[in-house]
Amino acid sequence: MVLAVALVLVFSLSGTASGATVRATSGDTCMIVAWTSDGHGSHHSLIQSGSIQFGTQLSVETDCAGGFNLTISKNAHDPFFLEVGSNFLTIPIGADTKSITLSGDGWNITYDSLTFYDTGTFNQMVELYQEPVTQDGDYWTLSSLRSHEAWVALVAIVLTWLGTITVLHNFARWWVERRLVEEVV
Repeated sequence: MVLAVALVLVFSLSGTASGATVRATSGDTCMIVAWTSDGHGSHHSLIQSGSIQFGTQLSVETDCAGGFNLTISKNAHDPFFLEVGSNFLTIPIGADTKSITLSGDGWNITYDSLTFYDTGTFNQMVELYQEPVTQDGDYWTLSSLRSHEAWVALVAIVLTWLGTITVLHNFARWWVERRLVEEVV
């Protein structure tokens, strides 16, 4: 479960932020945010170029005066154009969508190289990475586990000490035999 959540966060939040501040020709600054959701309100993915989106409900919110224009492209030859007069829009979007362009009075934002997965795919990913069910049986208690860890640490220290003493003893014996002992003739 943790891996699935981490995977979703990496795909959803990697790269640049999907909210954009734009400047209209009148000089006013406004903000526009686009995201996808699974249709049940349980998962939302911010839109950004080169990202993977979970959900097939596109939502766009802005505080730009005069609304915005939305262009959805599956390929270069078949764009879908929609003029939006309000500050909020939610529409279904196809899994084969490759590019989304938002434009308004003097500004233009394009999100391309998009990959969309429907809600069922997201749920399958979460179920795939769920932790296995714990089988019935005898398990260690926390105190016995800590006791075991203490014994393992103690044995590791003793073995390391014995190994070090053995190596040092062999080196010292070699040094004495080669350097300090001379044959008397």
